[in-house]
Amino acid sequence: MTKKQLAQFLLLEIGTQGTLATLFTFLLGTPVLYLWSKYLLTHVIGWYIYPSIPLIDLLTMILFGIGISLIAGIYPIYKSIQQEVRDVLQYE
Repeated sequence: MTKKQLAQFLLLEIGTQGTLATLFTFLLGTPVLYLWSKYLLTHVIGWYIYPSIPLIDLLTMILFGIGISLIAGIYPIYKSIQQEVRDVLQYE
């Protein structure tokens, strides 16, 4: 495995983690939004607010989550390709 292949592998791993984190956040956060707005917020303000998530906001959230994970992974990838590939894979 070359250093370029190692960098591509680590970038793919970080991108996958960012995608899964974004997906789980959406899947767990959306029901919380609906339950919160239906039960708790209704009692506080006195009327029901119909929550909606526009498609552009959903796409922005997905791209932002993946982008942040990739940006956060660039420095560790840079540091790991400066070492020997064997050492990085052994530590990994």
